[in-house]
Amino acid sequence: MLFRTCLPSLAENIIQRYSHANQELAHPLGASFNELVIMAHFEKNRFFATAKYFYAQKERFGGSIYGQNIFLPNDAILIAVASEKISWNYFGGELGLNLNIKTRMQIFGNAYSRSESGDNWSNNEWFWQIGMRTTLNNFYYEQ
Repeated sequence: MLFRTCLPSLAENIIQRYSHANQELAHPLGASFNELVIMAHFEKNRFFATAKYFYAQKERFGGSIYGQNIFLPNDAILIAVASEKISWNYFGGELGLNLNIKTRMQIFGNAYSRSESGDNWSNNEWFWQIGMRTTLNNFYYEQ
């Protein structure tokens, strides 16, 4: 009988979670959303440019988003009193120069904008960075 009292509740049951090491195995936005993803990449000689655009929209019912929390089972019937549409926009670009083609050593700069908005609120942020990166591969095999 002691074993039965130590069982976790339904909300804490790790077998019903759709996660691994507390990370989502599905999309980070959860379930029931619409999204649009557009990416473009261009290279000429040693210069390159990348542009990205992401748009997602989700509807929140009664202050909670159904399927958002991966640690809670969503077996309950959800009765909506009020709804709010939430949308996310993410866009930006990157410019750079390949210094070494073989190791893909690059100097780059990028800027991205992220915004989240609801019916009566919005958040906007800008990110930018400059840097130098490379890709080193290990192609030998130990015996």
